[in-house]
Amino acid sequence: MLAAVQVWNEIGLPPVPVTFWAAEKNAAKRQLLIQRTSPHMRVDQVFGDVKDLVQPQCYDYLNQCWTDPKEADIYVCGTPCVDLSALNSKQIEFGPGCDGQSSSVIDDVMAVVEKRKPLAVILENVERILHKRKCQGGQPGHKMVFARMKSMGYIGAFAILDAARWLPQRRSRAWFVFLQPNCGDPGQVLDLARRCQPAVPPSLQDLPFMSKLGKAHSERQRKQHTKKDRKLKWPSQTLHFIETHGLKPAKLAACKHGLMLCQDFQTLNLREQHLLIARYTYLQQCEALDPFSTCIILDISQSVGRVPWAVGKTPCLTGSSKLWVSKPGTILPAEVCAAVQGVPEALDAGIPHNWMRNLLGNAFCGPVAQSVLLSTLAVMGCCDLMRCEPDDCDR
Repeated sequence: MLAAVQVWNEIGLPPVPVTFWAAEKNAAKRQLLIQRTSPHMRVDQVFGDVKDLVQPQCYDYLNQCWTDPKEADIYVCGTPCVDLSALNSKQIEFGPGCDGQSSSVIDDVMAVVEKRKPLAVILENVERILHKRKCQGGQPGHKMVFARMKSMGYIGAFAILDAARWLPQRRSRAWFVFLQPNCGDPGQVLDLARRCQPAVPPSLQDLPFMSKLGKAHSERQRKQHTKKDRKLKWPSQTLHFIETHGLKPAKLAACKHGLMLCQDFQTLNLREQHLLIARYTYLQQCEALDPFSTCIILDISQSVGRVPWAVGKTPCLTGSSKLWVSKPGTILPAEVCAAVQGVPEALDAGIPHNWMRNLLGNAFCGPVAQSVLLSTLAVMGCCDLMRCEPDDCDR
C-alpha cells in the first residue's frame, strides 16, 4: 500500500495534515480502508493499483469518480516482500525491470515519485533487501533503490528497526527515508525514530487480552483424550528435526503428556501436534526453557529459516501464522495478533477473523511507522518532537 500525506495547509502553517490518500491494489483491503474512514482515521481518496497514479486521472473508489490525487508532501509505502522473504524458496531476481512482485511495485512507486516529486518518501521491506542473494547482478537491492532515488535528486538513509522495541513482536524490517536536499537529513530522521521507542519494551503478557485466554484441561479430561489418541508416525520433517537435535523419546513422551492438558491441543491437526511436541522438547532439552511455566510463543504453521519461537513476544507474524502460547497453552486469537501488530482496537471491529491474520501478517507495525513519520515531520520542521509528550505522539 502507498499512502500520501500533505502536512501544510494553504497558508503554510504546520503541522495539521490536510490531505491523506491511499492506493491499494487488493480489493478487500481497499474496501476496508473505505469502511474505516472516520474522524479518527480520515482518508480523502482511495485509489487502486499504484501504477495508475502516473496517469492524468485515476479512479477514486472512496468518492466513486475519476480524479487526480491531491497534492501530498510525504509518501509512505510498504512494498511486497514475496521475492525477498525467507518464506519464498524460489530464486526470484530483484531489481529494476524484473518481473517479481516486489520489483514491479517498487518500480511503480519510483515512477509515481518521479512524476509527483513529494518532499519525502518512506519505504519499508524485509531485511533481505539489504542482502546480495536474490538481487539482480549480485548487487544489494537497497543500492538499486538508492541509485534510482539519487537520480531524481533525493538524499537517503536506511536503518533496521525491530518492532520488538515498540510491540511484543519480533519483526525486524528495513526502513528507508528519502528527502529532498532542502528538507533535512534523513539519517537524523531514523536516529530520532529510535528515540521514540518506549524505554521498556512491552511484553505479550501486558496485553489485556491475555487474561481472557483459555485454561488447561483437568486430569480427567486429559485421560479421556488419551484414550482417543493413537500412535502415529512422526512426519518426515518433524522426524528430521528430532534426529538433528537428538531429542530423547522419554522427554517427547513427557511433553506430549503435558500438552494433552492444554485446551486447544486437540483442535490442532496431527502435523501441528507433532511439531509442537518436538519444539516443546527441544526448548526443554536444548534451550533450558520450560514452556509449561514460561510464556513462549511458537509458530506452528510453517518451518522457516527464522527462529519459530520467542519468549514473552511473538515471532514475526506472517499471513499464514498460527501462533501457540505455551502458558496457558492455547492458540493466540486474532484479537491479540491485532494488538501485537499495533492495530488500534477501534479498527478491529467488523473484520472477519478468518482473514484478519492475513491482513496483519502482510502489514507493517503501526507504532514503528508512526515513529518514522513523526520523526520525518520533526526534521522537516513541521513539529517539535522534543516537546512532545507520549500522549501527543499517540495523537
